[in-house]
Amino acid sequence: MRPCGLRPRFFSRFPRDYTVKKALTNLAVLCVTVLGMCILSEGILRSFVHRLPLEYQAYLQSPLKVLAQGSKVGPLPRDYVLVLGDSYAQGAGDWMLSADKWKNPSFNTQSVLHEITGGDFLSFGQGGAGSLDSLAVLPEVYRRFFTSTPMYKLDPPKKIIAFFYEGNDLADNIRSIDSWYRPQYDESRMGESDYFSGFVEDRVRSSAKFRWWNRWLFTEFIFNLTQKILGKVKTGGQPDRSSPNDHIEIRLNGQIHVIRHQMDAVIADLPATRVREALSLFQSSLRDLMTRNPQVEVTVVYIPAALSIYDVVSEKVSVFTIKSRGAVLDFRNVRAASDNVRRSVREIVLSEKADFIDPTEELRTVASVEMIHGPRDWLHFNEKGYRTISRILASRI
Repeated sequence: MRPCGLRPRFFSRFPRDYTVKKALTNLAVLCVTVLGMCILSEGILRSFVHRLPLEYQAYLQSPLKVLAQGSKVGPLPRDYVLVLGDSYAQGAGDWMLSADKWKNPSFNTQSVLHEITGGDFLSFGQGGAGSLDSLAVLPEVYRRFFTSTPMYKLDPPKKIIAFFYEGNDLADNIRSIDSWYRPQYDESRMGESDYFSGFVEDRVRSSAKFRWWNRWLFTEFIFNLTQKILGKVKTGGQPDRSSPNDHIEIRLNGQIHVIRHQMDAVIADLPATRVREALSLFQSSLRDLMTRNPQVEVTVVYIPAALSIYDVVSEKVSVFTIKSRGAVLDFRNVRAASDNVRRSVREIVLSEKADFIDPTEELRTVASVEMIHGPRDWLHFNEKGYRTISRILASRI
């Protein structure tokens, strides 16, 4: 037993009247102070998250990162339109690359639509997402996240705009089938709503795994900032997709211009059976989206690839394909494949009782006199392209 009057060695460093009770009291005060500071910081960040500069948005991750979009009046959208799709729904392209990173400026479709209409717009767009992820999985993952996060309850949208990008959605859909669907599910039953819904549910459960700090803006911001300081978060620049062999001639305002860069196009060398599979996945994903949102009007917007828009003079063009990057194809086949896919997507959308917007001809009119892609990123719209597509949508939604 310890002799009466002697204190543990730890407390010998403190005044003699310092007791365990006082230590616990001070610890409690410290914990309450830290908690109070976190709550205060969360409240401050929440109040101006929609004005957060792009430089700091890098320290937020989805789903909470979507609240930083400046295409709405406040932190949480009200009576809003939801935009779904791939990198086109994010706003990838030269406009984003040249945006002031110390501000939260316009650089995508939803922000321009917000400028034009004054309404709230929110995008769940994700680069590289095919129809499965963009239409079925991600919207449900985000819905469950915001439903279970106390401070960030998100109301259902009043309308959904879903992008179908001609350039790579078919290829992305084929990868989804080969990677996720075919190994465990019956391909012949993809068109059965209940069966496909079970597949989507499995994908949602495997994707909807969030830690406690992912549910608070401040904690996620601090966590990712710490990761960045420790060098665990790496950022890369825009990859160079040009080569000396790339040579595409287009007619612009009566003059011939040479583009030394690969451009996106619908996959003209894809077997017909694979095209049907990819379109089937699109249809099933669209149906699943509409089933989960029965009271919401859905509009599918067809985004043509660059080579489907410009007046191309070259007989051969350098494009991305599912087999290789920079493949050289006959342009006549590329344009014919584009027309076929566009017609098929329209038929699918109308058969599912959704609205369909095809801005191809209007985009071609603008692209006959000026570039709506590039000059750095020839796979996505530049500012003129995004403003043009936004003006078209604003007049029809």
